[in-house]
Amino acid sequence: PGPALRARLRQIADEASRIADICGHFLDPARRTGPSDLRMLAADAADSARSRYPGIIDVVAEPVMAAAHPVDVVRILANLLDNACRAAGPEGRVRLAVERGEERALMIVADSGPGFGNGESGQASLGLGIVAALVRRNNGGLHMGTSDLGGLAVAVTLPVEAR
Repeated sequence: PGPALRARLRQIADEASRIADICGHFLDPARRTGPSDLRMLAADAADSARSRYPGIIDVVAEPVMAAAHPVDVVRILANLLDNACRAAGPEGRVRLAVERGEERALMIVADSGPGFGNGESGQASLGLGIVAALVRRNNGGLHMGTSDLGGLAVAVTLPVEAR
């Protein structure tokens, strides 16, 4: 296969691996442990979203290990990025930032869309509900506000893995 087909097959294999991890998370309770490398998971989530989104997705990430299960983090990021890409529209911009605080890791997904409550009603409600449940399960916090890109910014905090 040519380079384009090889790249697409690699994306499919990566997505299949993520699906297998999610299935294993639910089927095997012994696999439900962390920690999570947020910089690596953010890069992977952005690459996955880029395969479906024609706009711009920027990632600015510090090295951070969070005390959260990687499958939960992948699901959080996938939902937030999907919502942000939908809100920003096909020519929009999405930014994913990962920062380390003293005791908390911070992930922020911001978009250039119309902002919370200004788009089509109910589009993001299921995704944000899933995110909220996953964040709570991992002893984190969820905050929403206006993005410097003009749309919504959703911030997730998670406990930092003890060193």
